[in-house]
Amino acid sequence: IHTSYVPSEQITIFLNGEDTESWGFASRIELAISQEGFYPLVHEMTHSLLGYGGNFDTDHGYFTQEGYAVYMDEQFSKSEYDIEKYMKYFMDSDKLIPISKLIDPYQDDAYFRPNLTNLNELNTLRWMSYTHAASFVKYLIDTYGLEKFENIYDKKDLANKIEEVYGKGVHEIEMDWLAFINNQPGFTYEEKFKSPDFYDKNTIILQLDPTYFKK
Repeated sequence: IHTSYVPSEQITIFLNGEDTESWGFASRIELAISQEGFYPLVHEMTHSLLGYGGNFDTDHGYFTQEGYAVYMDEQFSKSEYDIEKYMKYFMDSDKLIPISKLIDPYQDDAYFRPNLTNLNELNTLRWMSYTHAASFVKYLIDTYGLEKFENIYDKKDLANKIEEVYGKGVHEIEMDWLAFINNQPGFTYEEKFKSPDFYDKNTIILQLDPTYFKK
C-alpha cells in the first residue's frame, strides 16, 4: 500500500533466538525465530517499510499497523496461519474482543502490549489481539478494497477515520464482519489435533480475565 512514510535507504536485519522479541524499526529489524523455525520477516518488514506511528511509537495506536502486518504475513510468508478459522474459534468460544477496545487509545495498550505477570497469558492475549486486528483488516480490504484501507492505515482517531472513509461506524462494520466470520468453517478435529499448541492456547484463553471480552 502507499503511505506518506519514506522508508530508510538501509535496513539492517538481526536474526535472534527463540527467547527474544521481534521488532521492526526505521532502519533496524530484530527477528526472533518462531517455534516452526521461521523468522517473521514479512511482518516486521511491513512496519519498517510503511512506518508506525509518528516515529515508530504508539501515538497512532496499534490496530491497523499490526493487523496489516499479520495480514501480509499470512499472504506472503511460509507460515501456515488461518486467520478466519481462529476467529471462528474465538467466536464459538465466546472469547471475542470488541473492536472498540482494540482501537481505543486509552485501552489498546492493555491488549497489544499487556502488562501481565503471567508470560503465557500476556503472549496469548497479545496474539488474540493481533488476530482480531488482522481479520478485521482483511475483511476491510477484501470487501472495500485496498485504496480505502490506505486512508485509515496508521491514522490517529481511528474510529472517526473509519466512519469518514467507509461511511459506516465501527460497530456497524464490526457486525458485518462477525456475520462473515460466523459463516466461515472452523477447525476440524484433525486440524486441532495436528496443531502443536492448539489445546495449550485454549487452556490459557480460558484463564484470561473475562473482562477483556466484555462489550
